[in-house]
Amino acid sequence: MRTRTAAILVTAAAVGAVIAAPGRAHPATAHQVYTGTGWKIATGNGIRYLGSSSWTVVFYDTTSRTQLTPHAKRTATELYKHTGVTFRVTTTITKGTTTCPTGRTIIMRLTSAVTRSTGTQCPTLTGAANGSRATFALTNWTKATVAGSNEIYRRQVVSHELAHSAGLTHPTTWTTSPAPLMRGDIWGGYRTLTRGHQYTTQDINGLKNLRANATKVPPP
Repeated sequence: MRTRTAAILVTAAAVGAVIAAPGRAHPATAHQVYTGTGWKIATGNGIRYLGSSSWTVVFYDTTSRTQLTPHAKRTATELYKHTGVTFRVTTTITKGTTTCPTGRTIIMRLTSAVTRSTGTQCPTLTGAANGSRATFALTNWTKATVAGSNEIYRRQVVSHELAHSAGLTHPTTWTTSPAPLMRGDIWGGYRTLTRGHQYTTQDINGLKNLRANATKVPPP
């Protein structure tokens, strides 16, 4: 009888210990971030993140390929450096069959049909950047300058539009020295030939957050 009572007491004590034990802390849920000083993700166009899969850059016609390839390659190197995602610049010529390319394809075009350059944004249903048409205005390509240089302009405009293709939009706030390349119509960026294609620290923060969002969940 004494032994049985002791067993009951031990069992009760064990249950009490389980009840009294503090619960294990659950890891905090990491939420996607869409904006910061000098950068902004294009959620208005349905983009929330950049996945890890590689992209393919093609060209609308032979003139576009000849003019844009060297600049596309410089920018592809920059994008890989800051996101770890490969943007493979090919020699493929295609006009595409849809307004919004998919399968992480960018169709680059140099044309007189537009007066300003654009980089469209085509998301998946889950918000991943998934394709783009990067169109460059011929008049600006041949005549526009940054810091007195048409070549600096060309390097900046290609990096600017391909960052749109990857999922960034124009920021609403920024600091200067330098202002971000993604600033918008009055661009910031580096105004030298050797660095014109490079992203500033603020742009890089945007690219890194765009990529990091792939492993996070949308905010509540």
